[in-house]
Amino acid sequence: MTVLVNSIDIEAPAVEVFDYVSDLMNELEWGPGIIRVERVGDGPVGVGTRFVAEWQGSGRVNVEYVLFERPHRWRALGENARMDTNLSGEVVPLGVDRSRFTASMELVPHGTHQLLTPTFLRVMQKREQENLLALKRTIEHRRANAVGRTTNLPSSGLQSRE
Repeated sequence: MTVLVNSIDIEAPAVEVFDYVSDLMNELEWGPGIIRVERVGDGPVGVGTRFVAEWQGSGRVNVEYVLFERPHRWRALGENARMDTNLSGEVVPLGVDRSRFTASMELVPHGTHQLLTPTFLRVMQKREQENLLALKRTIEHRRANAVGRTTNLPSSGLQSRE
């Protein structure tokens, strides 16, 4: 079992960050590696919500939300032929207009893919850090446009640990 954990501070209220990041459909707006995502069913995102998605090199991934505690945390299980992925997100308010988003990804490779785990881990760690920076920029840009002002985007605020 391999777990990647990355955090980033975002200049936006926690509920706004949670609502945006917990809906996998929004990754099409900011995720450089996502190819497609389709929601299965209707209604608000919550426990039982399912998606079919594909990221570069992943093939088809079936994703189902198994925990949804708005506006604090969510967890989803991703399954495909090569690897299962347990994804979780947590949003912590750091003030009225600032929050920290932490993404955790547990990788569970199948069969011979277990041999590639160390290499894949290094690639995924770098990719996840880049993803969180893209997410931060997107949320802060959307927020600046929504309130009719411009924001100087900090260069980072990214934290990671394995």
